[in-house]
Amino acid sequence: RLINGKPLMAYAIECGIKSGLFDHYIVSTDSKKIADIAKDNGVDVPFMRPKYLAEDETPMLPVLQHAIRKSEKYYKKSVDTLVLLDPTAPLREVDDLINAYKIYS
Repeated sequence: RLINGKPLMAYAIECGIKSGLFDHYIVSTDSKKIADIAKDNGVDVPFMRPKYLAEDETPMLPVLQHAIRKSEKYYKKSVDTLVLLDPTAPLREVDDLINAYKIYS
């Protein structure tokens, strides 16, 4: 979806990148269209999510577990921290992310 002429997911990507907190920013998707939007906005799509993890009722935990396994294999590095930036929160501010991460760490 477009919000103010920008894909909804671009807000999450922009927030993550501007935070400068992490080594890698990835998008997990089964859609080539979404993968292309993600790449156009500066993040990696190192794998495609299998269809069985892309159903409307798919729980988030197996999606995140899949993303961790695939990312560790792709980057040849253990994932220490995973932060999910749902694209459905376009009003999230960079400071919100940074402050939440400070509380976590």
